[in-house]
Amino acid sequence: MIPVSNPLLSEHSKDLDIFLDKPFWCDSNSVVEITTDCRFNHIIGLPEKNNKTYPIFDYELDVINKIEHNRNIWIKKASGIGTTELILRYLTWKYTS
Repeated sequence: MIPVSNPLLSEHSKDLDIFLDKPFWCDSNSVVEITTDCRFNHIIGLPEKNNKTYPIFDYELDVINKIEHNRNIWIKKASGIGTTELILRYLTWKYTS
């Protein structure tokens, strides 16, 4: 067990505070500059594919809404639409907020 007075832990104890109380997404259809730190996805950077940055799309927000309000969901989808990245981003947001 690591002692509480470990200087490495105390040095980095506030590193994730930037994510506290940040919403997942701002419900905007426009791509906002990555330097904006108002939302979780802006802090970590918006999704990219083929060197192009994309916002979180409406259908992705629907998936997040369904996850938030239902115990189980089933996603039948096409490949390459970013669902795996969306779920990983959502889980990371839940862990850090």
